[in-house]
Amino acid sequence: FVFVTIYFSTSEAAKSVNSYDSKNISDYFSGIVSFNNNQYRDSYKFLKQLNGLEEKHPYYSQKYLYSLVNLGKFNEAFNYSIKLEKRKISSFESDLIIGIYYLKNKNFVLAQKYFSNIKTRKREYLARSYVC
Repeated sequence: FVFVTIYFSTSEAAKSVNSYDSKNISDYFSGIVSFNNNQYRDSYKFLKQLNGLEEKHPYYSQKYLYSLVNLGKFNEAFNYSIKLEKRKISSFESDLIIGIYYLKNKNFVLAQKYFSNIKTRKREYLARSYVC
């Protein structure tokens, strides 16, 4: 029983680890270190290569969006946020970016929709920001 339990509890973790090679892991950590050192261009370069990581690691999409915004790549941040929404993995940050985009383009109805989403995510965001 113990062997079966250990096998099935670690098999999912092994699948997610095996799906990323050492280059991807290196790019991820290089991107995070670059971001933390305010080197947003380098952070963007490393994180952009990791397409698909947002499915398993929400912290990735948060840092990637922050890198885009800090580089002034607002349209790319908007498009990425829409991509997250379509995959049903949007976040406080992605809703904020979409809401601001629509507000700037005077689409107040859609802006209000995304700002309302933010209100419901506020507790989740605050709890997560204390953890990270």
